[in-house]
Amino acid sequence: MATRFLDKVTTPTTTDTPNLPNAAGISYDTTTGTLVYNDAGTLRYITAGNAAPVSVTGTTLTVSAASHAGRTVLLSNVAGCAVTLPAATGSGAKYRFVRSAALTSGSDVISAASGELFAGYSISEDSGDSTPADATIFATVNASTNTWTDASAGGGGEIGDFFEAEDIATDQWAVKGFIQAVLDSTASPFSAV
Repeated sequence: MATRFLDKVTTPTTTDTPNLPNAAGISYDTTTGTLVYNDAGTLRYITAGNAAPVSVTGTTLTVSAASHAGRTVLLSNVAGCAVTLPAATGSGAKYRFVRSAALTSGSDVISAASGELFAGYSISEDSGDSTPADATIFATVNASTNTWTDASAGGGGEIGDFFEAEDIATDQWAVKGFIQAVLDSTASPFSAV
């Protein structure tokens, strides 16, 4: 059996061999509150699901496993946020994005790299223009989908709207989302870049 150890470091790297030897070490990242291990040169991040949320106030976000995996990312800019996911490699990393302040303009657009695919669904609740309220489930188009949009123009962008993405394989994401109080005819939030 290989020896495992736990060491406290501030910023683990693949070259920090005393703390993260290839395929043998586990370290605690004090910046993100996650366990990290080096899997033959690839850092893997493990969270217990109770790490503090990350608040994003800007209009753009480049997601990284080190800062965002296993944590809820709160999107609070009322003009929206363009979010770029890291490359899907099959790491198992999970990302959750929640609207924490209602959009007043613009949209949240969460995108994977060109050529990567989303597989899953998003629910749009349609109480804004239908009585009784109903909901529509939109499935991804697995041959081309890699963008999800929550836009204020259609009545979305409410506090609590969310999108989740899990890195399940090279170039593949398992996804789900929810958009509430859509005011006009519902349309799929999925598209391709």
